[in-house]
Amino acid sequence: MRVQPEKVAFRHSELETIQWRPKWFRECGCMSDHETRGFHTGMNRRRFLAASATAAAAAPAWLAQGERKTQRRLLLVGTQTHHDSKGIYAYNGDPAKGELKGGELAAASDNPTFLALDPAANYLDAANELEEFEGQKSGAVSAFAVDRAAGKLRPINQVASLGTGTCNVSVDEIGRAAFCANYDGGSASSFYIHPDGQISDAVSHFQYTGHGTNPERQAGPHAHSVTFSPDNRWLLVTALGLDRIQVYHLNPGNARVTPNQPPAWDAAPGSG
Repeated sequence: MRVQPEKVAFRHSELETIQWRPKWFRECGCMSDHETRGFHTGMNRRRFLAASATAAAAAPAWLAQGERKTQRRLLLVGTQTHHDSKGIYAYNGDPAKGELKGGELAAASDNPTFLALDPAANYLDAANELEEFEGQKSGAVSAFAVDRAAGKLRPINQVASLGTGTCNVSVDEIGRAAFCANYDGGSASSFYIHPDGQISDAVSHFQYTGHGTNPERQAGPHAHSVTFSPDNRWLLVTALGLDRIQVYHLNPGNARVTPNQPPAWDAAPGSG
């Protein structure tokens, strides 16, 4: 799968990650604020707005605290490794001066196109966008420990994602569950994260079928995004070819997810 990359940065405390987001990320239909009204999940509009207001009020204080603590940040960059790139790279960033220095290899990894940090930024998980892993048709998810001082990542372990073209990974609010989306395989998986950062084999896996009305980009399910709700109760999976968002109950204690009732929110045909 060849895609046009788009650079996107995520800030997390004094650590940042940058991934190459494929072009389809901008083309697909993703969940917006008003769409939460269609979910029968207990997160009603009043609760959702209250949570959003709390997050908005807290953001300035959080940013101010970060500025007081340091003017320099460690940036971790995921890449495609088809050519000269060897994995995940580390840069030192100075937001005040707009400078980036470094670019040293933090960890060798095969096609780590999306990165996610745990809430404390002690561990990093990478989506390895592969067509084969350890002899099976699958991508992978890799776990690393973050060494801020050295600008390095220490490999912990790597497991099969149970689907090809693993393109997205996320970590829940307490850092005990990881999720991945497999674009080419049209599936999603969940994993338990141990206290030492090691990720388990998949504890939940969902294979999607079907296609959308646009034959150019909806020939298959193409799962591309896994997102957890702010209250850490729900997992939302978006599949480009199905015009819907799958909704699952999340058990943060063991990372298992089960379908909600109703199991999905349906978007307009062709929207992704």
